[in-house]
Amino acid sequence: LRKARSAPEFFPNNLHEMNALCEGWGVEPLAEAFQIGQEVTTRGLFLHGTYDVATPYANALETLEQFPNAVLVTVTRGSHSALWEAMAHDPSFAGKIAEWFEGGDPPSDIELSPVEFAPLD
Repeated sequence: LRKARSAPEFFPNNLHEMNALCEGWGVEPLAEAFQIGQEVTTRGLFLHGTYDVATPYANALETLEQFPNAVLVTVTRGSHSALWEAMAHDPSFAGKIAEWFEGGDPPSDIELSPVEFAPLD
């Protein structure tokens, strides 16, 4: 059986929806002053999965705005464990990250296979 809908339809993928969930759990959202920080000029590499339900992909896009010298590597269909999933999908991926740390180009985005579920007995 294939998953019928994509994760963004099931899970919040923006800050406002996540804050609403936090309110439902009885957790106060962080103040906006904390969420919007100072610009960081250090070179950076962000890697984020689009199916990350713990930290929505939209958060990576918002955070990236504060890091003008950073790049985002998107792992389409990746979860909160997107780094490990990317390395399992492409065994050379870890080496590509190492090359980036040595001044090379960032790794390309990765697209994982569609999520499939085993039939229920």
